[in-house]
Amino acid sequence: MATTHANINQYYDSEEDEIQFFPLESYIDSSRADHEEEPEEEEEAEGAVGDEVTVAEGRGEVEEEEIVLGEEAASAAEEAVADNNAARGNERAEQGSRCRRWRRARDRRLPCLPPVPQFNPFIHTTAPHQQHTRYPIGFDVHGGALAFFELFFDATVFEQLAENTNRYAIFKHAGDLGHRRWTATSAAELRIFIGIIIYMGVFPSAQVSDYWRHDSNYPFHRIGLYISQNRFEQLKRYFHISPPYESLPRSQWYQKFQPLASILSARFQAYLLPASDVAVDEMMIRFTGRSAHTTQIRGKPIPRGYKVLALCDHGYTYAFLFTSNTESFAELNSGLYSGPLRLSPTSRAIYQLATSLPSDQFSFTIYMDNYFTNILLLTALRERRIGACGTVRSTSAEYPAVFKFGKNKKPTFPLNTISGVVCREVLVCIWQDNNLVQFMSTVHQITNEPSNYPLKKRRRPRVTAANRHNVEAFFGDQAIGTYVFHSYQSTWLSIHILVSMPTPKLAIDYNNKMNSVDIADQYRSYYSTQLRVARVWMPVFFWLLDTTVINAWTLAKCSAPRSPTGTPSVLQNHRNFRIQLAHSLTASGYMSLNPARATQLTELVTSLPTTRANGRHCPGATPAGNNCLSRRYG
Repeated sequence: MATTHANINQYYDSEEDEIQFFPLESYIDSSRADHEEEPEEEEEAEGAVGDEVTVAEGRGEVEEEEIVLGEEAASAAEEAVADNNAARGNERAEQGSRCRRWRRARDRRLPCLPPVPQFNPFIHTTAPHQQHTRYPIGFDVHGGALAFFELFFDATVFEQLAENTNRYAIFKHAGDLGHRRWTATSAAELRIFIGIIIYMGVFPSAQVSDYWRHDSNYPFHRIGLYISQNRFEQLKRYFHISPPYESLPRSQWYQKFQPLASILSARFQAYLLPASDVAVDEMMIRFTGRSAHTTQIRGKPIPRGYKVLALCDHGYTYAFLFTSNTESFAELNSGLYSGPLRLSPTSRAIYQLATSLPSDQFSFTIYMDNYFTNILLLTALRERRIGACGTVRSTSAEYPAVFKFGKNKKPTFPLNTISGVVCREVLVCIWQDNNLVQFMSTVHQITNEPSNYPLKKRRRPRVTAANRHNVEAFFGDQAIGTYVFHSYQSTWLSIHILVSMPTPKLAIDYNNKMNSVDIADQYRSYYSTQLRVARVWMPVFFWLLDTTVINAWTLAKCSAPRSPTGTPSVLQNHRNFRIQLAHSLTASGYMSLNPARATQLTELVTSLPTTRANGRHCPGATPAGNNCLSRRYG
């Protein structure tokens, strides 16, 4: 029979911090006793109701015999009899409803659960560490946004991109009769090209041509002076990462962006050591065109596109692996794991991402969601001295049968009921919160100790038919949200009263450390560089560019000095970092192409008017008659 932490209150001195953990054995015994007694009460109630009905009918007959002649008296008696019959019908219907509810409760008896096991968690040999950078010798942290970006996109990368772009232009017969004249590009010109793409992500517009408009009804973007619109469109058409191919096998669909992806993947891992707690999750690259390699996931912010498995640390993408809807994973090393466990392709992909961590020198714990978690994967990671924790599905490999309750048939136990079993040195447990949650971990315990159940302030959850009993039993009415009128803002503010309750450390760690990939997705969504293109692999390049900028900004945040007053520097702001990077890329590229005019043009582009005119300001556009130059020149 399952047990819960009924005596956990002995570790808390204050009466305010106490929480009643319902012992599951007594709960089931009492419910069974109540169920056995209720039918007798029901029969007695039915007999009482029958007697009352007989008496009432007798009284009705007596009353009908004593009715005095007269139309008014007869109608009044008929109405009284009808009301009496309606009341008896309502009472019988209510009794039937109670019986049906009791029968449903009898059929939903709680299953028997195993007691909390004694588990030996994996203990790291080194102490936990924080995220820190590892720059090459001679790197100048005061070199601005461009210096951090060139850690990943250096001169060698730009030279390779220029060479393959020229090859692809020749392959497509650029400049032939009937085509626009083509001039071979260079690494300096591609710096301008990529700098303008980053600028477009910060200042988005409906059309690319808007950045070269000189109409007074549109904002004037000075960065468009570095390159013409026709040349920008031409570079976007023939831009290429890999050498051109006549045709590629379907299994090598990733070859068109693989040269750049492999370089960036190695450099992402070289310049930053992630913290001890990292997360693995899936990312989506938006693409709605025709491709056999895209994936559709309903309910996601990006429901359709290319799927990427990423290992991240607080927004920094440390390692990634591209997936295909038809050809599985790109560059999956199936022979990396040589153990006896039969890992699925998805588990092998997660294992490959985990091997990129220097686990032989530092301690790491990976958090993942229920799409990836299974007993075999966590066992393989433990053998490699990497901890793991995550939610799990009951359909995963070797999931214990004692916790398989069937589809859409999860029982509702008393609040904070917890149970678990140990399988292959992996702790598998369930915990009754607002809903029943299933966990797996190799680094946590659930025994009855205060360190495993720290106090956490909780807000009263939304009451449903399934959790009504638990919510009302623990929270009562003291945690219901109230509304207070704020006189300064002239609005009603919602105030929620929090209640402290012991919560498994397993759940707290998962909630706090699982969001690293989501943070990277959030950063990328703010200033996405993705443009509308016809070639199916170009969205992957835009994703690589955005990821590089975010990683460079993360390094800048770790190293950029603060001002003497303690305010953050320019590089610690994401938007300012991208703006400075865009101007630095375009200026450095134009300096190589046209040194004579580069200085003059750079001063014109980077200088903004200091005066500010009065009047209405329209963000994103400057109507005719508005003299606010700082808005107009973007």
